[in-house]
Amino acid sequence: MRAAPTAFLSRLVAYRPAAGKVAPLEARLSTAELGVLGEELAARFLRCRGWILIGRNVAADEAELDIVAIDGHTLVVVEVKTGWCPADTETSRWPQSRPADRVTKTGIARRLRAAGRLAQGAGLHRRRVDTMEVIAGRGPTAELLHRADVAS
Repeated sequence: MRAAPTAFLSRLVAYRPAAGKVAPLEARLSTAELGVLGEELAARFLRCRGWILIGRNVAADEAELDIVAIDGHTLVVVEVKTGWCPADTETSRWPQSRPADRVTKTGIARRLRAAGRLAQGAGLHRRRVDTMEVIAGRGPTAELLHRADVAS
């Protein structure tokens, strides 16, 4: 059973470096915890923009859907990818391997098919797949990059 995401969020927000007495946040979160944190931040971001979240970690036939939401009259499946920004690099200048680079065309196609079935079941005629990249920085910061309509 997975711990409540808010516990991870409070660990991120409560992080205050103290002259070598606190381990870096990267050392205190596992990869799984970082993923849960990224999904929670993405969900809060979308809710703040007026989206209606109808599911998280939804098991579809072909893929697990990180976030299923409604944006206006469109069912949206959001694939969330989270990673660390190297400590000595600004996120805007981060050259190669960004978290969103782990999203494949095959994965997008599977999520689009699942979104179509969910939209049909919900009586919606439009569906799309978005990606949300969450890059955790040093200290209590994160950068979110939402790419809408990766596939529709």
